[in-house]
Amino acid sequence: MSKKRSSLGDEIRAAVNSSGMSRNQICKAGGIDPAIMSRFMAGTVGMQLSRLEAVADVLDLHIIVGTAKTTDGKSKQAKRKTR
Repeated sequence: MSKKRSSLGDEIRAAVNSSGMSRNQICKAGGIDPAIMSRFMAGTVGMQLSRLEAVADVLDLHIIVGTAKTTDGKSKQAKRKTR
């Protein structure tokens, strides 16, 4: 049985919920519109990376971006078509 990997959004949501701060406090400290935070927390919309970084700063989190791995353990490369 394989374990489902958490998305960045899932990790941020969990950190917000366990932070001990209200969403309003996080929004105010990070300069984020509370309506955007509410929709993000409900899972109905994503959030721009700049806003996720602001939330991460408020909660003293670090966002690390890496390369996705395929099931055989090899790095998955983005492919771009050229004309």
